[in-house]
Amino acid sequence: MKFKNYVTLLAVVLSLTLFTGCFNILHFVSLNSDGTTSVKWRFTMGQSIKKAGDNNQITQKIENADTEIKDKLKGLVTNVKYTKIEDEYLFGMELSFDAKKGANPKELDDDFTLLPLYNAADKTLSFRFKPSKKEEEKKPAEEPAKSDKDPNANPGQEPSPEKQQEEIMNLILSSARYQIVLSGFNVTKASIKGIDSTNTHNIQVIQVGSQYIIDVPYMSILSKEKKGFDVVVTTK
Repeated sequence: MKFKNYVTLLAVVLSLTLFTGCFNILHFVSLNSDGTTSVKWRFTMGQSIKKAGDNNQITQKIENADTEIKDKLKGLVTNVKYTKIEDEYLFGMELSFDAKKGANPKELDDDFTLLPLYNAADKTLSFRFKPSKKEEEKKPAEEPAKSDKDPNANPGQEPSPEKQQEEIMNLILSSARYQIVLSGFNVTKASIKGIDSTNTHNIQVIQVGSQYIIDVPYMSILSKEKKGFDVVVTTK
């Protein structure tokens, strides 16, 4: 690899490493005595990411989320509370609400489930994750498949800096996590099921006292389950 390309690649690695773990989503769900659920959804990012991007645009998106989310949840929840988060290190938002009895989150068509579906009959809790509609709209029409090998490429040729940067970015994004924290439930297992596939596999559940934590590598799974997936939590 040429020294110039190496320096460029090193700079990308270092800058992306600073951002790793700066996005954090916590989804708290509590089961109430009447069978309804109370939810707190918290999204935070490091101030370094906010400063690196369009400061005003990021701030506006966070503030707009308050109205947009309240409109989507109207009729399904009560006691909605929105809190903007900002300190020296973090920036983001927190949303809390109580689900109405019989509320059906299937009425919502979102990229992810703010209000999970609790089935009291079989005691399962379902969270749905789908690709962003905006990203889907941006996707160009698929081109005919091409051979991975370039007939004109030299056998020992290094990938371009742009290609290396793309691979590193994909690696960073694949480590993004979405944490579900449950209380009031007696969790026995959690599994991931593809929406348009038969793929099902269990994911780890960590018990801490009376709470259960489920770490969902949603970006990694979405790269495989193109139409989205459900996280199904089984309780007893």
